[in-house]
Amino acid sequence: MAKEYLADTSDIQQLDTYKQTLITYLQRFAQAPESVQFGKHAFFNELTAEQWGALMYKHTDHHLKQFGC
Repeated sequence: MAKEYLADTSDIQQLDTYKQTLITYLQRFAQAPESVQFGKHAFFNELTAEQWGALMYKHTDHHLKQFGC
């Protein structure tokens, strides 16, 4: 896995911070998707906004299911 995607999950309080950050990003995107700047993906390189959306949906859904949400 690309090191920029690793998070320190040893501290449960840190997990709450990550959760709140994710919620903030999702809310910001939902309110103004055109304002989000998409960079290069570490593995896939250049992606369109639609490709980023599909990737993030699947990734987020995977982790929500992983944690029973």
